Amino acid sequence: AVPATMLRKIEFAPRLSDAKSKIINTATYDSASRMFLQTKTRFWLNKKLNGFAFGESFNEIWDSTLGQNGTHGILQSYSRGLFSSALSTLPEAERIETTIKSLEKLFPGLRAEFEKGVGKCWSEDPWVGGAWAHLTPEQVAVLSRPENRIFFAGEHLSNFPSWMQGALQTGLRAAQEINNAENQNRY
Repeated sequence: AVPATMLRKIEFAPRLSDAKSKIINTATYDSASRMFLQTKTRFWLNKKLNGFAFGESFNEIWDSTLGQNGTHGILQSYSRGLFSSALSTLPEAERIETTIKSLEKLFPGLRAEFEKGVGKCWSEDPWVGGAWAHLTPEQVAVLSRPENRIFFAGEHLSNFPSWMQGALQTGLRAAQEINNAENQNRY
């Protein structure tokens, strides 16, 4: 259940098949980022706003405190592709400032209510190196096949790439493959 970006760094003995290795070494991953802005209050509710919107950079904005107890709020901005890549080039403080400026247009008063912010850019994560893979169905079929005693799973090998559901789906498939292999005394 390791993304291709990390499989590239693992030494296999015996080596993986050439077809599988080629896909692993050439798979491209998209960029995605989430910025979380904590506010003193959920001021948007007083303005009859629900905290959900689409921003000018096609980012999705969510009220991450919806349905939770307390008075503080968290607005989350989720960016993908080139917009996330551009955000990833900035230092953390500038990412937060850029997000405040963008969301202030949709949620006037945000700056006055802002307390602190934090972000997550998947392309910078040393254990992932990107948000999700762009694989063809043929590549998924090749990467999903077991090799020797190694079984493969992960959201990138599912019908739901980039979603936890895909990781669970392929994890179940891999567990069943392992169980079937053990029952057939393959190992």
